[in-house]
Formats: sequence, structure tokens, C-alpha cells
Amino acid sequence: MTKEHLIPACLGGKLSAKFLCKDCNSRLGHRAESRVRKDPLILAEIERLAGERPDLADGLRRGLPYIGHSKQREVPGYMRGKEFIVREKRLDDGSLIVPEDRALDAVKTMSIRDGRGPLLLTADDLSHLSSGESGEFAPELRITKWSVDSVKPDPSGPEIDPVVPAKIAFEFLALHCGDSIYENPAPLKAIRRQLLNGTLSKGNVHVERLVAQNNRLFHGLVFEGNNPGARIQIRLFGRLAFRIQFHYLAIDCTRLSYTHDLLSGLDDLSAVS
Repeated sequence: MTKEHLIPACLGGKLSAKFLCKDCNSRLGHRAESRVRKDPLILAEIERLAGERPDLADGLRRGLPYIGHSKQREVPGYMRGKEFIVREKRLDDGSLIVPEDRALDAVKTMSIRDGRGPLLLTADDLSHLSSGESGEFAPELRITKWSVDSVKPDPSGPEIDPVVPAKIAFEFLALHCGDSIYENPAPLKAIRRQLLNGTLSKGNVHVERLVAQNNRLFHGLVFEGNNPGARIQIRLFGRLAFRIQFHYLAIDCTRLSYTHDLLSGLDDLSAVS
């Protein structure tokens, strides 16, 4: 058994348990959680967190897609700590956008590929350009240096795959069940199979996405009881919520609730009265 974060560590989750084998943990994590931070609402909440806990937010947004805005154009990139890194991009008109520290090598390579031959260009030539200034360094080769004025999350990412909240909810139920989660009645087998295959059947598991009117930055889990099957509510960053209904799986035990305050870092797992 390997350590598994119920709420993904890439979202700052702390609650963990050891009830997944290494293979299942790897498959579920790679398939279901690899894109979870690109959900537009998650990106927005990470930015909200940056105002309160920049140390935590910097780690969560590392590598995430952002858009740099300038007077010239918008440019795609990603975050590395507090630094915005431009993604190298060839445009339809044949021009090339590159980060400044890659510009010299990129332009020389492009010149050779385009049949112009070796380019006599130095780092000093580029450093003399001020922001917004252009220079022609060869026939039909103009270089413009410009700066990014502001950076915002790229809102075009996909929403969280419903398999992710279903996985979180099933693992939270496992904390209630103990070793019973490894038994093989038909409902358990069906849920495990669907999670591993990455496809959910509404006849077995229903995931409802909700948005809560809550400004508190926290992660939360609660077993709401059986209705008639087990129902779990998940809260991510306070605002993004999911209600997961397991239609043919009921749990008879003390209900648990979990909260993780993202500002203080304190978390609590307790029984629901």
C-alpha cells in the first residue's frame, strides 16, 4: 500500500491514508489528477489564495497556463514561483515569440532553418533594445523587444474530470469502512472498476458540480449520510463544491467530517453529531 492524498496534493491537500496499491495510485493520479489545477475556477481560487498565502499559492500554480498581456499582444506562458515564463510560439505569419533569455539561440536557429544561413548577432545587440523597440538585424529579420504588463490565468482549461471528485469521495468512504472497502460485493466492484477505467456510470455514481457562495479558503469533506446510497460533499477552496451520490452503496457507521483551513494550515477530522 502506498500513501494517497484524498484531496490531491497538487491542490494543497493534506489528508492521506494508505489503502491504494502502487499501480492503482499511479494510474488514478496520472489520469484523473494531472489536469485538475487547470479547471478555470480552481485557477481563480489559487489566485485568490495568492493574496493571502503567496508561499502556498506559488507552489500550486507552478507550471499552470497563464496569459501575459502587453500593448503588443497576448502571449501564452506559465508561472514559476512569482515569475511569468513565456512559452515559445511560432505564429501563423512565421514570426516567433520567445523568452528573452532564449531569444539569441532561437533567432539564430530560425535563421538557419529559414535558409538565411548563420546570423551574426550577439547578446549585446539585443540588450541595447529597449521595451517596445525594434531592430532589423538582417534582411527580412526584425526583432522587437517587449515586456509583459500583467498576467492572468488562462480560463480556457477543462473543468475537473468527474472521476476526480468520485475518487475523493470513494476514498473518504474508505476511512469510514476500514478493511471492508476491500470486500467484493457488486456495488464496490463496479465503483472500483469505473474509477480505474476513468468512466462513470450515472446508474452507479452521480457527480453534481456546485459553486458555493463562500469566501473562506478551505478544503472540506463530509459524509452526508445515505439517501438511500452514501452521499459525500466535497469543497475545494471553499467555493467549488461537488456532491457525489453512490446509488447502490450504503454505509452504516459514524459519519465523519474533515476540514483543512488553507490559511492557517490546520486540519481536523471529526465525527458528525
